[in-house]
Amino acid sequence: MPASSAPRGRLIHDRALAILTDASRDLAALIRRASQATKQLLPAGLILAPARTLPATEDRLHTRATGRYVAVNACDAPDLIAAMTTAEIATEQTGRSLRDFARTMRPNVPREELVARPLL
Repeated sequence: MPASSAPRGRLIHDRALAILTDASRDLAALIRRASQATKQLLPAGLILAPARTLPATEDRLHTRATGRYVAVNACDAPDLIAAMTTAEIATEQTGRSLRDFARTMRPNVPREELVARPLL
């Protein structure tokens, strides 16, 4: 590999790491918003699902037969909030790990430069 291509390769690597860090932060923000929305919409009965995919109850028999959507309640999706919270924590940890990794790769870069700006 010629010596002149090494700096170019480093720039490509740094740029890819910056893009990945930005994307992970944006994904964490999106998951956080979705989790908050889920926590508010589920108790209000504003999350809908096909009636055929939910447990059959007496009041859902007609909607199930006609293929309609019904409101999901906490009993229908007992793990939904926990899954959203787990996803929220995991994406935030991934973003933190990527930022820490980027800092170790470029220790002399000011902290503000490593903080990604939202793309959303």
